Amino acid sequence: MYRGEQVLIFPDMSPEVSRQCAAFDPVKRKLREVNITYSLIYPAKLAINVDGARHSFDAPQDAEGFFKQKIAKGK
Repeated sequence: MYRGEQVLIFPDMSPEVSRQCAAFDPVKRKLREVNITYSLIYPAKLAINVDGARHSFDAPQDAEGFFKQKIAKGK
C-alpha cells in the first residue's frame, strides 16, 4: 500500500523467459491442487517443497516426472 492505494509489482521478463516460465504452468496447477508449496526462481526454475526437502527443476518435464513419481503416487 502506498498512500492508501494498493501497489502491484510485476517482473519485467523477456518473451523467452516468460515462455519458459509458462511451460511450468501445468505442473504448478497440479501442485496447487494437492497443496504442495512451490516457487518459480528467475529466470525459469521451479522449486518444490516436499516433506521438508526442496527440489529444483530447470525443465518442466523433470518437474512433471517428479510429481508423478513422488507426489501423485502417494496421493
